[in-house]
Order: sequence, then C-alpha cells, then structure tokens
Amino acid sequence: MKIANSITLFTFGRCTPSPDWYISPTRVSRLYYIHDGDVYYHTADGKEAVLLPKHWYLLPERMNFQPYRPFDSPVDHTFFDFLSVPKLSGTEPIDLTPRAECDPIIRASLTAITLLAEKYSRSALSDTVGLMTDYLSVLLRLLPSEYFAESRISSALDYLHCHYDEDISVGTLSALLHIDENYFIRLFRRELHTTPYRYLKEYRLTKAYYALQNGASVTDVAASLRYHDTAAFSKAFRLFFGFPPSDVLRNQNGKTDVT
Repeated sequence: MKIANSITLFTFGRCTPSPDWYISPTRVSRLYYIHDGDVYYHTADGKEAVLLPKHWYLLPERMNFQPYRPFDSPVDHTFFDFLSVPKLSGTEPIDLTPRAECDPIIRASLTAITLLAEKYSRSALSDTVGLMTDYLSVLLRLLPSEYFAESRISSALDYLHCHYDEDISVGTLSALLHIDENYFIRLFRRELHTTPYRYLKEYRLTKAYYALQNGASVTDVAASLRYHDTAAFSKAFRLFFGFPPSDVLRNQNGKTDVT
C-alpha cells in the first residue's frame, strides 16, 4: 500500500448548487459525498455517467470533472478539495462506499470528516482542519497502490508543492530523482498526462484561485507566484479557468456558488 506522505486541504463545505452549477478546473483531487440527488458527468471516453446519492467518491485530480444536474432535481453534497503525495492517478471516480461497508476504519473516518464539515465553516480553526487532514490521510493509506502515481513522480511532486513559488526547472526535478531529464519528462507524461512545466503552471494557478477565494488581492497573488505584472497573471488565469480572477472575488462577495 502507498502511504500518504503529505496532504494539503484547500477547501471544504456542504452546499446545494444552482442549476448552472460549475466547478473550476483546479489541480486538486476531491472527496465527495452526495446527500441527495443525482450528479451527472461525462467519462473520459465521453459517455454520460451518474454519481449516486448516499455514496462517497474520490475524484482524482486528472479527472476532468464537470458535473451537472437536471433543472428540477436539486443536489445536496459535501466536498473536500485536496492534494496528496503520493498523487491519485486515475481518470474515473473511486466509489468508497463498498469499502466503507466492509472496513470499519474507512467507515469511521468518512463519518467523522462529514460531521466536521457540517459543523465548521471553510474558515475553520487550524486544529479542525488538522483533524480533517488526518482522516483523509487514513483513507488514502487504506487504498490499493494502483490508485497512485509512480513513487519517483510522487517525490518530484512533493518537492514541487513545497517550492512552487520558486524557480523550478526540469533539471532541478530530474536531479532530485537522479535520472536523466528526458526520461523524467517521459515518466511524468506517462503518469500525469501532462508536462512538468504545464503542471507547475496549473498548480500555481490553483493556489491562486484558493488564495483569491480567501480574500487575497489580485496584485498580491500575482506577485507571490512570480508574475511580473497583474496583466500577465490575469491572462494566464483566464486561459486556464475561463474567467478572470476578479470574478472569484466578485463571487465571494456575492456568495455565488461555483462548487
């Protein structure tokens, strides 16, 4: 089994999204529980599929999860957006419910994390967030190794997640693993279906998204991520998410649901 070396919990909550439900394409995995209603999405090969109510799911980062719901069928759900090392590597949801039914540790962890999410807001105290992170770690430790990326890539990602605001090159990452640069790129693409440069760029933009959600200014976020000016940052943000960073601030002020 893979051991969850580190987990970063970005946000969590429970909500009933509007009919024009939209989830931003952030570089995170999601733990997901549907209290009521059917959630539809498209699989990697374009087929329509459904997530069932009263089920827990893990949605890997690589999954392009864009859910939708019938106009007359509300959905009540709890979610946790996080990053882990090792990284979940699949492209389809992992239904945890059958595992929870036969594993009391998984069942207890899922029950506890749900209760914490319902009791506390997204601005919960650090000790509460720490408890949620611990429960997530327990869950991931109990999953089979085939759900996770190759260990060398996980080591590179661990470094990248800690030093994302620094100058990081392919040479730096490949040297960390003591392997050739070209081989590292091929290994990275095989495991994550993207390049190291693009992953770093999208990870930085994901960090920017959550920083803006927490009230940081566009200027401060752009500077912290090594953008030379806010115009370059705003352009990159819009290309990735499909809307400008100012919309995140506006949504926060107006409480518009994008989760």
